[in-house]
Amino acid sequence: MKQKLDSDEEQKIKYQIYRKLDRAQALVNEIKELMKKINLVPSNKQ
Repeated sequence: MKQKLDSDEEQKIKYQIYRKLDRAQALVNEIKELMKKINLVPSNKQ
């Protein structure tokens, strides 16, 4: 993207990025919990 985004648009995009990062982190945590259940990771690691 070459053209400068106005700051309003930029804020919206940053907000989307942070929301997606949050969701990704939540998924990572869920996956870790599931892996613990089937002993793919040591349960003492948290």
